[in-house]
Amino acid sequence: MAMLLVMLLIVMVSAAGVFAAKSASMDVRSAGYVRQAAQTEYVSETGLMMPIVEMRRNCTGYLGLMLQQQRMAMGAPDAWLEEHRVQWRFGLADLQRPVGGVAPPPVYRAPTGVGVTRTPGSFGMGLAEAAFDTRVTSLGRVPATLYGFSLDSRINMVAFLFESRGRVQLNGVTDPNETGAGTIPSRAVAVVPCEL
Repeated sequence: MAMLLVMLLIVMVSAAGVFAAKSASMDVRSAGYVRQAAQTEYVSETGLMMPIVEMRRNCTGYLGLMLQQQRMAMGAPDAWLEEHRVQWRFGLADLQRPVGGVAPPPVYRAPTGVGVTRTPGSFGMGLAEAAFDTRVTSLGRVPATLYGFSLDSRINMVAFLFESRGRVQLNGVTDPNETGAGTIPSRAVAVVPCEL
C-alpha cells in the first residue's frame, strides 16, 4: 500500500512539473511573439515616415517620375494628376542609396563582432532583419492657399496615400507573398508641397 501511494505521489508531482514547464514555455513563446509584433509594427511605421520625408525633400522629382511612368504604361501623351492616380514604390534599399558619394547611416544595424565582443544590432543578437515595401499613390491637388501660399505661387500641395508593409524575418529567409505572421501593414495620408 505504501509503495502504491508513493507511486501515485510521484506520478502527480511529475504531471504538475510537466504542466509547469509547458506553461512557462508557452509564456516565453507568447512574449517573443508580442515582441516580434511590436518590432514589425515599428518597421511598418518607419516604412511610412521615411518615404514621407523623402517625398517632402524632392516631391517635384518623384511626381515627375510617377507621371512619366504612367504615360509610358498607358501610352497617353499626357496624364493629369487629378484624372489618374499615379504611383511610386519605395523599399528600404531605395532609401539607403549613397547621395553624392556618401552612404547614409543604416536604418537598422546588424549585430557586429564575435564571442564576448559581439554587440547587439537593432534587433538584438540574432539573425533577424527588417524590410518594408511602401506604395505611394497621389490623391490629387489641394488648394495651396489653405497652407498660406499665394494664388500665383508655383507651389502646389499634393495629397499622397502611403501604404507600407513592414516585415521582420530571419536573415536570408524571405516570404515572397509578404503575407506571413511577421508582416504588418500601415497607412497614412500626407500633404506635400510640390512645385508643378
